[in-house]
Amino acid sequence: MLTMTIQIVITLVGAALIILVVQSFLQRKKNRFLEQEIEELSKKHDQLLAEVLQPYHDSSDKLKLTRGKTKKRFEELSEGFFTILHAVKEAQQNLDGLRVTRASYGTIVAVLPRAKSQLDEEFEKLNKMKTELEQLEKEDTDVAILEKEERAQLEEIEKQLQAHVRKTDYPLNNLVQKLNYLKRELNEVLAEDLDSITAKHDLEHLQNDRIELEKRLTRLQALFREQRHLAAQFEGISAELPESYQRFLGSLQAGEVDRAETHLKVVHEDIVKRV
Repeated sequence: MLTMTIQIVITLVGAALIILVVQSFLQRKKNRFLEQEIEELSKKHDQLLAEVLQPYHDSSDKLKLTRGKTKKRFEELSEGFFTILHAVKEAQQNLDGLRVTRASYGTIVAVLPRAKSQLDEEFEKLNKMKTELEQLEKEDTDVAILEKEERAQLEEIEKQLQAHVRKTDYPLNNLVQKLNYLKRELNEVLAEDLDSITAKHDLEHLQNDRIELEKRLTRLQALFREQRHLAAQFEGISAELPESYQRFLGSLQAGEVDRAETHLKVVHEDIVKRV
């Protein structure tokens, strides 16, 4: 009987030891897996740190070379990169302090998903800000290209205007003044070379005004054709030219396209009345 009892005790003790060994093995396995996850997370923090340093320095350096709205935007980006940099260092310190034990296992398992989520959010913010930084740095090139294109367009308009003035002997003051205004505006944009955001905005406005001036030139050519046609109609007529035609001609000579078109309508109405 005693022998049987001893055997049962030995069996139970052996089974308990086996359970303890198995539990210990499984716990060590889970600990190693958790340690690997922490190590992977730490590597990602190192990657994020490496990726944020350069754009942070680039945006900070640009502060010395810009002004106005552009400077303010670089300041915002620099502060954003610094916030990420600070958050990464703080998170890395927290990771370095983690020690996986039986007692801490449950806590680490609970906080690790949130740490991963925060890291993903920081990566997302960083990528978005890096894109904004690239676009902002590209503004200088865009402004230079746009300025060159606008200067070429204004030069072409000036050639056309000069040709019309020589051909017709009309001063076209209204259009000449508008062209001179746009040329002055373009030169003022060049003074904004340290504020590419403002310069690009002003160039886009100038571009709209230049397109409007081109449309007026096209309408002017149509008015010249009308004027030649009317002159041929009135040629040889001894009577005094209609007052509406004289007003039309005066507006045309001054380059006042809108008024000339309005007066032209009256001229056609007067011609219909005469018939």
